[in-house]
Amino acid sequence: MGVRKKSRRTIAEVVEMTAAYFNLDVEVWIEIGKLKDNMAEAEDHGAGVYTLHFDKKFIKEDDEAELVKAAAHEMVHVKQFELDGLRLEENIGYMNGAEYNGDYWFSPWEIEARGYQDAFLHHYFSGK
Repeated sequence: MGVRKKSRRTIAEVVEMTAAYFNLDVEVWIEIGKLKDNMAEAEDHGAGVYTLHFDKKFIKEDDEAELVKAAAHEMVHVKQFELDGLRLEENIGYMNGAEYNGDYWFSPWEIEARGYQDAFLHHYFSGK
């Protein structure tokens, strides 16, 4: 099985796992291409439809554990868009009704996503 096909399967499994955990009724598309600044990112299209974008170099070079963490991290953002009112605008974000315009790495949505990614990594591999 090719790298991309295996990676897409892994991402799809993580999407299913995290959506079930958060009880999300969403449609998630997976795209692999060239990203400028990130290895992965979530795009909100509205009405419960999202695209998870993954950098093709990241997909090709990183191991399955890193891919699981990245997919879980982005799915936490999907959860935040759906359940926590996450809105990201230029240099300002809103979540749970509060405005945040501080350092990106200390934003509540990034802290939560980084926390969950390792928990989902463990959960993913313990179920195999």
